[in-house]
Amino acid sequence: MVSRRVKLIKRLLQALDGAAPLSTNKGKHVSTPRYISPKDRRHSGWVTPAWPKHPKMKYKEAIQEALEPQDFWDEWQSIKDGQRDYTSDASHFKKNIPEKYFAYVKEWAKPSHINKKLMKELRIRRAAKAKKKIRTS
Repeated sequence: MVSRRVKLIKRLLQALDGAAPLSTNKGKHVSTPRYISPKDRRHSGWVTPAWPKHPKMKYKEAIQEALEPQDFWDEWQSIKDGQRDYTSDASHFKKNIPEKYFAYVKEWAKPSHINKKLMKELRIRRAAKAKKKIRTS
């Protein structure tokens, strides 16, 4: 009599002999927190940097010299990234969301907790920057 464990091990080893079957799992469906217009979808992810000021050059001359800032793809601005949801992404401040929508959310994921944490981190960064500025002066 062969044990269940031995049968399972044999089945696993036999499965490794051939090619693996293709997966049909498309992953979890991620709904968007608001309506996304076609324009938002088209432009999401692309960022145009701020125009650098050239005191000795006019705007038209800078464009002719091809010195204008180039658009680039920013993964954090893309709506296609299904891993980040506005309500659970703790790297952004949460504004204008009533707490009633977070009744069944854990305390550490609520906007009130996230905003307090982000403000604390912001104050720490500002203090470090001010301290660095005082040292260099």
